[in-house]
Amino acid sequence: MAHPASSKILARNLYIRGKSWSYIATETGVSESTLQGWRKKAKAEGDDWLSERTSRHLAGSGRDALIQTILQDYLEAHAATLTDVKGSDMDPAKKVDALSRLADALTKTLSSLEKSSPKLSKLAVAKEVLEKLVKYISTHHPQAAPVLLEALEPFGERLARDYG
Repeated sequence: MAHPASSKILARNLYIRGKSWSYIATETGVSESTLQGWRKKAKAEGDDWLSERTSRHLAGSGRDALIQTILQDYLEAHAATLTDVKGSDMDPAKKVDALSRLADALTKTLSSLEKSSPKLSKLAVAKEVLEKLVKYISTHHPQAAPVLLEALEPFGERLARDYG
């Protein structure tokens, strides 16, 4: 489906101003995957939306706003992945494995952000508790993975609101 050039311009402007993919999709009427494809294509052509977004945040709001944006983007991707895993036909053991990998990615992301911002200490504790829960479920109750996925999705959104 072809979209008007104005949609791409609006999407770029909203993105570099720090808006989320879901917000941009709503505003432009373009799917998030198409928006992300536009960003990748623009980068290949020398227009790096992410660098522009980062520069803008560093110049304008400072490091804390940049950290918040990075965390918000990650948590949105995290929630989308949870939704994908939850909606798949994977067997419970594979879902638990996917959850473990997702928890590992969360650990790495938060670890790097924690070093930059002491405000994330509460989020670090929440992250550690979630990691322990995922490991416990994967070891002792792999059949419970679908229920865990169902609970983690809205809980992740809550964490994003509270800490992002």
